[in-house]
Amino acid sequence: MGRFDFAVGIRLHFLIFAALRGIPFSPLPYASKVTGLVEDLDMDTPPLESIGIGELCGRIDPKWDTRETIRAKLGERLPGLRRRARLTNEVLLRLLGHN
Repeated sequence: MGRFDFAVGIRLHFLIFAALRGIPFSPLPYASKVTGLVEDLDMDTPPLESIGIGELCGRIDPKWDTRETIRAKLGERLPGLRRRARLTNEVLLRLLGHN
């Protein structure tokens, strides 16, 4: 992942790994969980319905052109998402009695 300049992906964890590495990406959301991640990252959300190859290229091309802006936005949004993830972990540890 660290060698990528840009990623296009459909799977949630692929997009999470891209975001964690600061790799600009264009999501192809197939489920609300992917849409949720994209919204949390304050990125535009393509429709969930299937799209043709022309529309797909039309969505990817401007993202390639603005990949440095996307990279900067990822850098701004990730700290908050990491804090939220740690809170979930802390709640789990409390529930398990591992204060």
